Amino acid sequence: MADAKPEAKPIERDEILRAIERVVPPGLDPKDAFAAVMCSLERRLTRGEAIHVLAELPASVRRFIRTCAMHREEHAPKGDTRAFLEQVAAHLHRSAEEVEPIAREVLAVVQSRLSAKAISHISRQLPADLQDFLAEARDQGTPPERR
Repeated sequence: MADAKPEAKPIERDEILRAIERVVPPGLDPKDAFAAVMCSLERRLTRGEAIHVLAELPASVRRFIRTCAMHREEHAPKGDTRAFLEQVAAHLHRSAEEVEPIAREVLAVVQSRLSAKAISHISRQLPADLQDFLAEARDQGTPPERR
């Protein structure tokens, strides 16, 4: 008998976007913030892992990053946390300092919805300091059901 796949936690429609909305500055769409962070993260993952993460996310947000996972090169760019934040910042036309709390919130709320196995697979593909950033975001984030 094969091991059952751990299920991702159920989520209310747009709960992820509501959580992100609380930290984005006026004039920045939470969908854009979500897409920028997740696309920047997924570019650092293998194509297969990026598609796996996409499959665990709710349909209400999956559509904003589907193209990132499906239409990217197999070899992920390497880079530390600073490079990750600068990529998010360039996408959002903000500074790396401005997007850091946004990136933390996106990563926290997304990790609260992924299986432990998916989080482990993601982390193993990242440089050490970006692994730390991911873990810090998860540990500092408030689960959406408690907000």
